[in-house]
Amino acid sequence: MTKRGWGEGSWFFAWSRGAGADCGGVLFAQVTTKSYTFTQSIEGWPPWLTVAVATIVAALAIWVIMKVLKWALWLLFFLVLLGGLGWAAWLWLR
Repeated sequence: MTKRGWGEGSWFFAWSRGAGADCGGVLFAQVTTKSYTFTQSIEGWPPWLTVAVATIVAALAIWVIMKVLKWALWLLFFLVLLGGLGWAAWLWLR
């Protein structure tokens, strides 16, 4: 078996040869042999630990939402302030 480089026979240039999804006789679906999932069952956790983790995650989510809303309100405040002052200056100079 020879090692393929970036040239002929490489999957990277398969589209330029008009090969489509077929790279040297191996379909892309056949290349993926193992999939990794990042999920963990909490079935074996004690109920108090489940509630504690859920509480911490919910509090963190609320905190992040509060920070985003705070920045959005400050942005809105300054946009209204600049827009109103600009409009007043335009009316005054007109």
